[in-house]
Amino acid sequence: MHAYSAAGNRAEALNVYHQFREILSAEVGTEPSEQTQAIYLGLLE
Repeated sequence: MHAYSAAGNRAEALNVYHQFREILSAEVGTEPSEQTQAIYLGLLE
């Protein structure tokens, strides 16, 4: 997410988060960490 964001591609950074969240939920049964969620929320601002 940081790399895409730094490159100015916010949409792809958000897409990476959503993909990560889906995989994490399906394979591990959990949500992203609070730190990862905070990064995501920062991208939404």
